[in-house]
Amino acid sequence: MPTRRQYLTAAATPGGLALLASTASADDATIPSHITADTEGIERYQPMFHGTYGPLNQMIGLFGWHATSDQWDYECYYYWLKYTHQESWRDWLPIGSHLLDHEPVIVVRDPDAGEITQVLYSGYHHLVAAIDDGVTLSSGVADEQTHVNLRIDPTYHHYYNSDKTEGILLSQQSGVEFGSWLDKRAAWFDRDIYANTSNTAVTDPSVLVDAERDTWWADGALDKNLALLWVALGLRNADDADSALRTEGWF
Repeated sequence: MPTRRQYLTAAATPGGLALLASTASADDATIPSHITADTEGIERYQPMFHGTYGPLNQMIGLFGWHATSDQWDYECYYYWLKYTHQESWRDWLPIGSHLLDHEPVIVVRDPDAGEITQVLYSGYHHLVAAIDDGVTLSSGVADEQTHVNLRIDPTYHHYYNSDKTEGILLSQQSGVEFGSWLDKRAAWFDRDIYANTSNTAVTDPSVLVDAERDTWWADGALDKNLALLWVALGLRNADDADSALRTEGWF
């Protein structure tokens, strides 16, 4: 991975960021055969969201799936929150497709203990933030506390861990679609929603849970390098990014 010095040097060099980027990797877009994919529990374990009127009003759908494997000692509830649009952090750049309005969350549960043990989410422009301790849970769909609480950035729609317990559940909101990501998957790949994204990160949550990846971006994506550059410089709200970002080894 490029160092902090390389990012800062590239930023000061015409075309320098392009040198840090390459064509997004064409990794496999299929769900690995060892993973069982269904929609069991996606309403029960959906995140509870908090935020200002702007982003809450821009939400148009939450789509999830449930992933298990005999290779894991956990199960994942994996969601993508879809918006009408985003006030882009890179409107001034002449580059292509970007996950402007699809933001990921993974809720990790220990099925033996019956407890949520971790939540992973886009903590800043599809860089992974992970909370292992101190996850605030709320009740909603069920009497027990099953909903993690996340606050939404009003501009870029990434998330922050929240200690508030009274938010919104999108399955209970009128005018917002709630359903299966498995039903959307083929169309979203066909429409290049994931053009600059690691397909492995989309189809196999374990690479994020087990910290094999620290971003949803494809390894060669320019968007990834730009996001890391903003973190290095503390620009474009990066200085306010979630403290749970996995930054070890970035710089």
